[in-house]
Amino acid sequence: CERQFTQLKYLLSHQQTHILSEPVSCDQCDKHFKRRYDLLRHKRRSHADNAMYECDICHKTFNDRTVASKHRLIHTDDFKYCCEVCNRPFKYVHDLKRHRSIHFDEKPFDCEICGKKFKHKSNLKTHQATHYSTKPYSCTLCDKRFHQKGNLKTHLIVHTGEMPFVCNIC
Repeated sequence: CERQFTQLKYLLSHQQTHILSEPVSCDQCDKHFKRRYDLLRHKRRSHADNAMYECDICHKTFNDRTVASKHRLIHTDDFKYCCEVCNRPFKYVHDLKRHRSIHFDEKPFDCEICGKKFKHKSNLKTHQATHYSTKPYSCTLCDKRFHQKGNLKTHLIVHTGEMPFVCNIC
């Protein structure tokens, strides 16, 4: 549908409509996905008839060269952790845990003041500042003020009518 949105949060909210209420499973392996799009991408990359890239160590085949290259890293000593969804390798388990939130929408960091949850600790810290600080960033076109410069930039789109965020799923 190529739907367009003025703010990233509206695009992300729209993309939630593409997430299934029940996870879907790949019929060729034991992987599960929250979004139909992720299942289709997985099948295209991992199970397509035209899989041309084979791992010379474990002989798993891929039809996407980038995915195959990333997969090969799990056989090295440096990259011993691997995402079970997209095969992306990681040196450290904490990096894998942070990455998993992309696929599973995990939000382990809670704001002690309002209870809002976040995927990353840095996002929680940014949010917590909103409970204590003043709003130093003001819009020159109206009276609105913001805690963060990025929020002011996002707000300015209201005045321009620009819609820079496009849904790439539907």
